[in-house]
Amino acid sequence: MMEQHLAFFGKLPFEIRFHSPVPGREQSFFEDEKITVSAIPLKHRTKTFGYLFREKKRLLNVRKEMIQKYGLGIADLVKVKHGEDFITPEGKLILNGILTHPPYRQRSYAYISDTVFDPELADRVTGVDLLFHEATFSGKDEKLALETMHSTATQAATIGKMSGAGKLLIGHFSSRYRDHSHLVEEARALFDKTEGVMDGDVYSVPLERGSPE
Repeated sequence: MMEQHLAFFGKLPFEIRFHSPVPGREQSFFEDEKITVSAIPLKHRTKTFGYLFREKKRLLNVRKEMIQKYGLGIADLVKVKHGEDFITPEGKLILNGILTHPPYRQRSYAYISDTVFDPELADRVTGVDLLFHEATFSGKDEKLALETMHSTATQAATIGKMSGAGKLLIGHFSSRYRDHSHLVEEARALFDKTEGVMDGDVYSVPLERGSPE
């Protein structure tokens, strides 16, 4: 598929690195200074993985007015961002809490695609801000969901509730349903912070200040 993409669009202006998750176990396969990405093995007829994205803890934010007021240099800023207090040339101690804002809270997103209902997934995505979980079938078609190794809207909502997700997005609806609104209603009966989504929809988690530690 990638070869077809490159043949159509030509050479890409960036490097592509392929990572192949190992079947049967959860693993972190990408990490940089801002984020970690983990693969979560799912239970489906073919080898399938979900993905968990978690931001790393951010440094403290120095108040701009304090930089000028106390003449903080680059070395001072680095120390203050890491939580140290500042001592002026006159020997006055300025507490870090006066100099900084709390960092933004780390955000997280989990993507759970094709899978039979698996309560263990709730532990693997505990506390995520945004959770996508497939909801192929209605609860009345639970038997069919099990046979095809997919989930129902109620089962997706169960994972959302058990995991303590901030918001649940459900999708991957079966074409047997002309209207998927009843699937959203079914999920909301158990977990009211649920939205139905389609390809191309956009959702975001707002930046919020954390609490100073």
